[in-house]
Amino acid sequence: MDVSQAFWHALNLLATPLGVALLTAVLAAAVWRRWPARRALGWTVAVAVAVWLALLALTGREGTMAAYGALVLTVALTLWATTYRR
Repeated sequence: MDVSQAFWHALNLLATPLGVALLTAVLAAAVWRRWPARRALGWTVAVAVAVWLALLALTGREGTMAAYGALVLTVALTLWATTYRR
């Protein structure tokens, strides 16, 4: 595998958590005007990628239903935690 194939493979691996995190953060910012979008976006992306890679290491497969469920749950909890933080 050369460098360009490794790059595209890594980008494809992280496309799901990045897409879910970005989409939910942008939609939440569109719905609630007074919302800390930058802080929530950073935390949401970091948590989504970490959970995705942890479940990949745990299950040994990408795209399991447990990984998708954990991804959605942790993104929602992260958005909630960053919104109601004082």
